[in-house]
Amino acid sequence: MEDCMRICMRKLALWYTKTFRVLTTHDELEPILATMGFVGLPPNQGTSGVAWKEYVFKASPGVSRRSKSSSCFGSTTAGEPPTTEPPRPKLPYPRIDGLHIYTYRAFLDAVNFYLEMYDISELFHIRGMPLHPRQDRSRRSKTPPPPPPPPPPPPPPPPPAMAAATATVPYLFGTKETIPQLAALFH
Repeated sequence: MEDCMRICMRKLALWYTKTFRVLTTHDELEPILATMGFVGLPPNQGTSGVAWKEYVFKASPGVSRRSKSSSCFGSTTAGEPPTTEPPRPKLPYPRIDGLHIYTYRAFLDAVNFYLEMYDISELFHIRGMPLHPRQDRSRRSKTPPPPPPPPPPPPPPPPPAMAAATATVPYLFGTKETIPQLAALFH
């Protein structure tokens, strides 16, 4: 049962749709985002103790390509500063696999805020992937996994009476006097 659980366990991950490859670190994600106009900032350790890496849209700093009437900017009158800062795409650092669905959604919504794609799944999508015990057991620990358990011992040999019966079974079928002998073996 434990083996079945290991096989069935999955985690969520961010996938690059064009190549259908999973993205597990910022080193894999950053070149893709750079081609779309994002620049990665150095990881920032917040008050929660978790380091986050943010991406800034470099096409126009602090302002998206959206019109000034966007809900993020609040007021639509000319000359007023925005009431809310635009979202910044961010993910925990260094690993970006195995996160909660809401973390991935917030990241994709922030990316889509700047790219204004009709369907963001043409670029990224979220799906499950199998757990890898060597990678996922303890991300901080560098110790190798324990060796697999030894194989079970071979089954014991059959008792002598059964050994003799199995050796003579092919010859017993077809003669009438052997039927009582076969019945005696199985009772």
